Amino acid sequence: MNPAGGAATGLGQSHPAQRPAAGEAAGPPSPPPPPTVTPSPWTAQAANSEAGALKREQDTLAGLSSQWTLEQQRYGLEGPYADFKANPYSEAAKLQRTYDQAKLGSTNSQAAAGHLYSGHLVQRQLGNDYSFGQGRNALEMGYAQAGARNTSEKQAAENAYIEAVNNARWEALMAAMQEAPEAAAAPAPSAPAGGGGGGGGGGSYAKTKSGKKYGVGKGRPAR
Repeated sequence: MNPAGGAATGLGQSHPAQRPAAGEAAGPPSPPPPPTVTPSPWTAQAANSEAGALKREQDTLAGLSSQWTLEQQRYGLEGPYADFKANPYSEAAKLQRTYDQAKLGSTNSQAAAGHLYSGHLVQRQLGNDYSFGQGRNALEMGYAQAGARNTSEKQAAENAYIEAVNNARWEALMAAMQEAPEAAAAPAPSAPAGGGGGGGGGGSYAKTKSGKKYGVGKGRPAR
């Protein structure tokens, strides 16, 4: 049975669209369409340039890492390379060996002269200590300078990579702008009669480096 004044709802009849009653909250709105990805202005040349820059950076960093390993082994001041038995030809090991030999030589020479317990031996040993300390200080200074130089060269390689990538992307962007069509210059609408400020004209235009015009506030034309 159909309600009074209502639409037929029998079999085979289409049901009318249901609307919320007065004061009743409407259902949730339909979700917006998924965002689309705007293609970036990229070219094969730019991609090759960026790949080449990455390869140069990796090769440079690998070479600097190997060079620093050799420096650590040569100086023998830290890490596993400071073990004089495992790394007997390092600068630190040779300095220590020279110092030990100097102390032993001073002791033997003073003992042979009968001055083993005199002030002569003490003076000789103080001179040996001073020579060792001076050599150790020079060694540590050289090692620190080598480390700073290695770090600086690594930073320079990273900066060169970043600059190359930025240049490649900038060139790709310029190429895309040069290939874009001319923006159509729309005529400014006439002001209404008796009106004071009339509608906003056709927009201003700005020139890119390639000489093409794009309306400020009007958007780029579709490709």
